[in-house]
Formats: sequence, structure tokens, C-alpha cells
Amino acid sequence: MIEQLKAITVRNLKLYLRDKGTVFFSLLSMVIVIALMTLFLGDMQVETITNLLKQFPGYQAAEDDRNAKLLVLSWTSAGILSINAVTVTLSALSSMIKDKADGRICAIDTAPVSRMLIALGYVLAAWTASVIICILTLFLTELYGVFCGMEWFSIVTHVKLTGMIMINSFAYASLMYVAAVFVKSEGAWSGLGTIVGTLTGFLGGIYLPIGQLSEEIGRLMKCTPLIYGTAMFRQIMTKDVAHRTFQNAPQEAEEIAVFAKNHPDKSIGVITPFANQRECIRSTLKQNGVENVSCGTVHAFQGDEKDIVLFSLALTDKTGPGTYEWLKNNKELINVATSRAKEQLILVASSREVERLHREGDDDMYELMKYVGTKGTAQITARAGASRALGIKPYSSATEEAFFTNLNHALGNVLYTGQKCTVRKEVGIRQVFEDGAQYQELFYSGHFDFVVYEQGYRRSEVPLLAIELEGKEHFDDDIVCERDRKKREICRSHGFELIRIENSYARRYQYIKEILIGYFKSVKSF
Repeated sequence: MIEQLKAITVRNLKLYLRDKGTVFFSLLSMVIVIALMTLFLGDMQVETITNLLKQFPGYQAAEDDRNAKLLVLSWTSAGILSINAVTVTLSALSSMIKDKADGRICAIDTAPVSRMLIALGYVLAAWTASVIICILTLFLTELYGVFCGMEWFSIVTHVKLTGMIMINSFAYASLMYVAAVFVKSEGAWSGLGTIVGTLTGFLGGIYLPIGQLSEEIGRLMKCTPLIYGTAMFRQIMTKDVAHRTFQNAPQEAEEIAVFAKNHPDKSIGVITPFANQRECIRSTLKQNGVENVSCGTVHAFQGDEKDIVLFSLALTDKTGPGTYEWLKNNKELINVATSRAKEQLILVASSREVERLHREGDDDMYELMKYVGTKGTAQITARAGASRALGIKPYSSATEEAFFTNLNHALGNVLYTGQKCTVRKEVGIRQVFEDGAQYQELFYSGHFDFVVYEQGYRRSEVPLLAIELEGKEHFDDDIVCERDRKKREICRSHGFELIRIENSYARRYQYIKEILIGYFKSVKSF
């Protein structure tokens, strides 16, 4: 019986491979995908990713652009593997349709061979053809990826992908056989092949990610098996490059979750410089049933002081020098992270990676690691603004809260037209404006102490003005003064009002009220 099955399978496989036209058209969908991605779709997707990365702190044009291209390449390669499993199995089963059309299927049915073996022979031939072509495709796309700067997949990854190819190909070979049972003519099968070949690129989410399509089309795509096979290939093939592109450190997230569960009696805040790490930490906390821990990026961290603050750097072996260069002396980030802890600051980071990325010269992050690691005994280099970088705030949390309360109360008494406004604390500059002109670093890392928003149609919020509380360092510290000047320039270029108030006036309600009255009279819209 095995010999019979082998003979039928080999016969059907040879029929497919000998027909060059059938082989070509089975790969036509792949050729179209490659052509479209090369001509314009690939550049569009790379641009979409790089525009997204520009919203995150630490953006490095050359490095992030390279990673975005490799991510799109891996994404497309995974889609091609899924497409080939569909189109090759469909084309390979054309031998079954030909046997039907020529009447050979009747002669085969009368042979001393069970119908189950005949059916299995068609399925195995289609499966074998798909596995061969998919593995060849994997090798060629990986070779091209290495040429473009990607690393070879590990042995474990190759085993996973081979297993996925075999399972995926068998699933589609079986589905296509069921379809072939109901098709009688070669013309009908060819028409079906045209429809399937046209739709595979869309249904696999290759031309456009499913998230960019309408909700109705997304639901339709989820009803087809192609999107799930593609997703499984992508999960394996894009893992490493996605980690480099959207940096996170899951091990740090796990350690944070364990620490939080072991200290339920403490108020805990988790701060990280990277939005992707924030989502990783939040997801891990949720999976571990930890709900009373706040987590946010450094420049936009909301909430009061915490008993314990965990500062997650998310530095891994994939972190490049450009990212660390942005991070190491970012006084704004370090200031916010270190100024929130009432009792204890814990730096969650790989000391090995910090040592690897550290170079001679100014490096506040390296000194902070040494300072925390030695429990405050390490020496900190004296520099202008260094005290601010190590967490000395220009005003206390109590002063900030008093001003916040007075500001909200004053707004409620100033607005006579029924128009509603709300106040947000520590709002990132990039959350208010679309771009920061020539001051890109401050645009992505800086923030306003308070921003007043007008509540518009359907709960939308439009920023009206920003308010900064100023201490002595805003007049005496050259670094802080220069940063303030850049903030003013950014606001002026966008026609946005920035009001500066000395922190000694933070508790003076009448003073705050008069400032607001003066502003709203000047705009005459309230």
C-alpha cells in the first residue's frame, strides 16, 4: 500500500513540475507581491514605521530606517511563504482536474487501488510541491535579508519555520483537494486560481496591514485561514527585528511584576523612557494580576510621588549607541524618574549593557547606575544642572498640587460662557504640536508643567495654553534658561500661548485668576 501511495504521489508531483506554465502561474502571486513591494508599497510601509518611530524618544534616523526596512522585508517574506502554500497547492492539484477532464480519473478508480490512497496521493503531491517551493523561498528571502544587513535565523527558528511550512502546506493541500472535488473543468479551476491568486495578497495582510483597513473588512479577513497562517509566520520571522525596532525588555517587566507582588503594602510607580516598554510592562503586570501599580514613560509620567519608583531602562544587546547617546545625559528624563520616589529608587537595567554602551566622558545614566548600585556612596560628577538631573525639583509635589487645585478652581470661575476646559499635568511637547521645528530633541523629550485644554465636539480636546512653574534655577542656571528659550521659540512658531509663573505664586488663587482673565480677554472667544 505504501508503494502504491508513493507511486501515485510521485506521478502527480512530476505532472506538476513538468508543466512549466503551471509552476510559473503558481508563483505569479509571489512575483506580483515582490514587484509591488519593490516599486512603491515597501517604501510606503517603511515610511509609516519611521514616522511612528519619530514619535518616540531616542529616534535615530539611520539606525531606525535600517531596522524599519528589515522589518518590512521580514513581514513581506512571511506573507510570501503563506501565499505560496495557497497558490502552489492549488496549482499542483490541477493534475487532478486534468485527470477528471480527460477521463483518466475513471480508469484510476477501476484500478486495484483504494480511493482513499488516490485522494491521499493528490494531497501529498500538492503538499510536497508546496513544502519544496516554500523552503526554497525561505532560503532565498533569508539570503537576501542577510545581504541587506539581517542576521541568519537560528537553528531553533529554522526548525520552527520548517514545521510551520509543513503544517501550513498540508492544511491548504487538504482544503484545495476538497475544492477540487467539486470542480469538473480545467477552465473553472483556472478561474478559481485567478480569483485566489488575486485575493491572497489582500487576505494575507501583505499589501496593507489589517489594522489600516476598515473594521468590516478586518472582520471579513479574519474569517479566512490565510491571515492566521501569515500571522504565525510573522510572529517567528519578525521577532528579532521587531525587538530592535520597537525596543522592549520583557525580562525587566517580569522582574517588576514579581517585585510589585512582593510589596503589596507600598505605593509603586514604574517609569521607562520607551513607549513600547511601557506597554510590555503594563501587559506583564496585568497577566500577573497586579493592578495597583502605575506605569508610564518618563516624559509623560502622571501621578503623585510613590513610596518606591522602579526605573526600567529597557537596554538590551540590541540597543545601539545612538539610542544610549540620547538616553545617557537626558537630564529631563532622569530628573522626572528620580524625583518621584519617597523612600526608594530602584534602577531596573542590565549593568552589562550599560557597561557595554558606556564611553568615556559625560554619562549621567552610568553615574546613576553606580550611585544606586552602591546605595548612594558613589561620587557624582559636579556639572551645571547636575543637581537637577539627580532629582532636585524646582518645586515640591505639594506646591504643584496646590497650583493644580487653584488653577482648576480659577478656570471654573473665569469661564462664563459654559465652555468647558480641563487641565493636564506634565504634558509632552510632542503631544501638543505636530513638530518642533529645529529643536527636535527638546520636542521629543521636553514637557509643559500644565496645559489647559478646551473640550470640543465629541469630547475632543484642543490645547489652549501652557503654564510653567518657575523656580530660581530658571533664572540662574544657563542650561535651564536655554531650554526655556527653546520652549518659547517652539510655542511662538505655533502661535501658542506660554505663561510662566514663579512658584512662589503657586498658592495665590487671585493672582492665578487674574492671569487667566487677562488671557481669555485677549483671545475674546470665551
